[in-house]
Amino acid sequence: MFNEWKMLSIDTEFLDDSQLVPQDIESLEELKSLLKEQEKDVISVRLLPNFGTDYDMSIKMGRKILKGVQVQLRETYTISHKDALWFHPSICHVRSSFEIALDKKVPCVNELQGLYNRIGTYETTSVDEFGMSSSSFHAVLDTSTKSDMWNDIMKAETSLQSVYERIKDANLIEDVKAEQEQWIMTHVGESHKGSSIVYNVFCSNGDTIAFYNDCTATKEDQLYLIDKGPVHGYLSVRSKQVNENVFKNTIPLSMGTTNGFYKWKDLSEKHREKFMKVDWGDEQCSTQLMRMPLRLSIFETEKWALNMKVCVDGNFSMTSLIMAPHHVSSLLPVQTMLEITPTSQEVKVEDYGKGKSFTDMYRNGNICVPFTIESELVCNVLRDRLQIEKEYNFSILNPGICKGNLVFLPREVVRRYASNEKIE
Repeated sequence: MFNEWKMLSIDTEFLDDSQLVPQDIESLEELKSLLKEQEKDVISVRLLPNFGTDYDMSIKMGRKILKGVQVQLRETYTISHKDALWFHPSICHVRSSFEIALDKKVPCVNELQGLYNRIGTYETTSVDEFGMSSSSFHAVLDTSTKSDMWNDIMKAETSLQSVYERIKDANLIEDVKAEQEQWIMTHVGESHKGSSIVYNVFCSNGDTIAFYNDCTATKEDQLYLIDKGPVHGYLSVRSKQVNENVFKNTIPLSMGTTNGFYKWKDLSEKHREKFMKVDWGDEQCSTQLMRMPLRLSIFETEKWALNMKVCVDGNFSMTSLIMAPHHVSSLLPVQTMLEITPTSQEVKVEDYGKGKSFTDMYRNGNICVPFTIESELVCNVLRDRLQIEKEYNFSILNPGICKGNLVFLPREVVRRYASNEKIE
């Protein structure tokens, strides 16, 4: 299927097309059509193993956003709103690790904002030549710029050179790194700086400019943390890639995700406890937390490392984590919302609501399910409000069930509509 891409120099060396779902194949075609419009200014495109649709960001932005792609262009390429397909909104993202003295729970940070922004503590275990094991603890800050520059860029058609210079002159990356170090000083104290990786960023070799979407340029023997998922932690690797062309030394910074979700009812008690170590803000559920990663088995991880020319250094196991709320779960199908919002039988309600501002969003001791006020389900409940009030002793006109543009509905009401039952 990739032969016709040769005219655009699409590098698919690391892409396992057997894992592509129909939506990703469709995305390939969209990317091809977009780049053909300015083919003379396209140098190369590289698809990484984590290539695919960024489902959560696409829902949030109301348009398709891709991840896991490196695009190398001439400076004269014109950036427009259509390039949001590959020009990821979470620009100037920095992933930094700091070794800390002991395992500390991450303090709640109310100002943490932006999809995929998170701060966590992790434990790593190493074994020496005598078979003795020891643990070390790390804080990992994975955050992006607070600037609205991406939105401003998307509003006008601008040359790539101008976009590159604008981002560079704004010192966005330096600002993110400074904020991370300040956070460590304030909340952790003494630490030792480890790796620091920048992605979703433009890089130039003086003649052309490349955008690294959920991937980064590598240096030999440098340490990189590969995101396996919020609960799963990071895979620590060292690069073995050596290529004179800097744009060829590229590795993905995540294992990739699927369009499927973990279901609370299918998780074991131990796994639920692990998930509950995550604070995802003022939301009943989190798509980012519950979304299934693309690969997890040891065999698949080893195969991935071999293909990407990296050595596995170890694993960062999550011990505590806070994630910025992203408010996209309420836009999912009704049945999915039921599955990724836990019941009081699946988690302890007092633990689930701890530290969150929605502790009163319960009914009969159970956790309600949020939907946007414009959603079809809320409209249907409004339409049938008299029958709903009579049958379930619940009024949708109660302002106490609303927060912002969200309406929190009892599970029994949601379940009835999810099963497509009609109220006569």
